[in-house]
Amino acid sequence: MTETPRSRHQLTVLSANVRGLRTNIGDLTHSFVLRHRVDIAVATETWLNSDVEPTFGKIAGYTHWIRRDRQGRQGGGVAVCLKKGVQAQTLDIVTPPETEALFLRVVLADSSAILLCATYRLPRQGPAFLDFLTEHLDDLQTRHNCRHFLIVGNLNHQVEGAAYENLLTVQGLTDHRQHAPHCTYTSKPMDQPWFSYRCRLAAERKRQDSHEVAAELSSELNLIKECRDRWQIKFAPTKIQANIVSQPCAAFREVEKRVRFGEVTLPLEDHIKVFGVNVSTCTFRQSHGRLQSESLPCTG
Repeated sequence: MTETPRSRHQLTVLSANVRGLRTNIGDLTHSFVLRHRVDIAVATETWLNSDVEPTFGKIAGYTHWIRRDRQGRQGGGVAVCLKKGVQAQTLDIVTPPETEALFLRVVLADSSAILLCATYRLPRQGPAFLDFLTEHLDDLQTRHNCRHFLIVGNLNHQVEGAAYENLLTVQGLTDHRQHAPHCTYTSKPMDQPWFSYRCRLAAERKRQDSHEVAAELSSELNLIKECRDRWQIKFAPTKIQANIVSQPCAAFREVEKRVRFGEVTLPLEDHIKVFGVNVSTCTFRQSHGRLQSESLPCTG
């Protein structure tokens, strides 16, 4: 099959919120960068640090990743790589504290230039970086002789809607997003890879409250499911287990088929392993029942 040649005036830019570049570099490379023959690839939430070699993840036919890793703690980070032949210069631009951004001057086929800003804005950072762009964008374009400006990445704009709309209005920018990166958070995302995140839920009630406990746990598990769908996490079904520990053991029957993970009813196990300890249905002898569930999200 022959491919239609792409115009030399067309620039293809890929933006990927990878949530762990080490985990997802293979999929990013083969399913997106190479498949779509992108000219510039931008990865946000790379979760890289100084322990990761500068040569990590180099894609054949592309430059090494230009990185801005988060300093002092896990999470965040932004990285850019360019197809060989794309003329670009990394710019040293002073931004507000905690800003995770890279600025590049990219030269197009007609010799004009784009000022490219690749960024990940923390949801809790406040409007400082958005206000910075609103105030200084014109000056940055003039100083670096750029005709166009392109922001790529994740601004978490929904958290600072007023500042974001002000940036679009003042600078006359067009929003090309097809969907919001995240909706309102039901819980704060962890600054660590999701595949190593463990969530344990427990409720302590009397036996006559068993149905209510099951409903509450199902509701909490549904929040985890919503996070899974929002963050596009793959769960391993075999890692999701539910167990009731009670006296008497008859409470097992009161809750059976009532704990749900979304549309899936979780079967109650006779025993589960929690942090390496086997917990069976009738392990503890006490006057109140304790219903436990454990879920371990993991990437595919």
